[in-house]
Amino acid sequence: LERGHLSVVRGGYSLALEHKERTFQAQVEKAVVLRKKIQSLQEAMRRRMGWGVQRENETIDSSSRRLAAKVMKSAKAMERRLERQKAELESEKPWIEKPVALQFPAYDVGRRQVVRLEDIYKTYGDQTVLDGLNLMLETRDRFALMGENGSGKTTLLDILMGRLDPDHGTFYSNPGVKIGYVTQGLVGFYEQPVFLHNFLHTGVSESEIRQFLGGAKLRRDQVLQPVETLSYGERMRGAIVKMILERVEFMVLDEPTTHLDIESVEVLESLLKAFPGGYIAVSHDRRFVSEVADEIWMLKAGGLERL
Repeated sequence: LERGHLSVVRGGYSLALEHKERTFQAQVEKAVVLRKKIQSLQEAMRRRMGWGVQRENETIDSSSRRLAAKVMKSAKAMERRLERQKAELESEKPWIEKPVALQFPAYDVGRRQVVRLEDIYKTYGDQTVLDGLNLMLETRDRFALMGENGSGKTTLLDILMGRLDPDHGTFYSNPGVKIGYVTQGLVGFYEQPVFLHNFLHTGVSESEIRQFLGGAKLRRDQVLQPVETLSYGERMRGAIVKMILERVEFMVLDEPTTHLDIESVEVLESLLKAFPGGYIAVSHDRRFVSEVADEIWMLKAGGLERL
């Protein structure tokens, strides 16, 4: 459902994307044809009006001047007809969605170790969540973490971020790597009530911040709204932009696609692809994972299995 129009596609999501792409290309082609027609009409109007004015100024005898005046009157009538035709063509021009245009300040992220977990155990009462788990992450790694609900994914991320201590095992975190953490539901991520104010500490000018947020499809009026009035998808997009502007080298993302609409997921994919560093992302969205991850790991029975 887009802009009041419902499209029905018989098939899966991939077929829907193909249909959307075909529709988009058809709209572009139609817009090009209509634009040429409008330009042709405008040029015809200019030629007739120019000829009439020139003849009216050059002629001396009254009969020639009357003829020139008649041509001018006819040209003005034609101008009105052409304007109506132009308006009709303009009304037929399709709406073409503006593509995501992402341009962020460039910064290099070298390959360095972020965290290392060796023989990690974590239990809650009688339940063992992590059972001898081993994991090493570097700044250029792009991992997706999958697993059933309750399998310990958030527990693992909290240990990676140093927010939770394991019961046993060795944990090493590189203090020289700048890490960003997006919790489930973005709890505690935005500290300032006004959305834009959460970006001003990055050292980037306000006009540039607005430009970068606009690239993530956040409109000018939205950036001045209270954070709580924005949708989860809008806040998630802003979170990735914020970490890029903060020059974060590695991101830990706990279910960033939950409750996101299709457009927000697609923009999130574009943001992650533009990010110069690495990340580990928990998600149940198989398409999203296939688009953004170089490796996929399944957390199962307290250990990690590479898919």
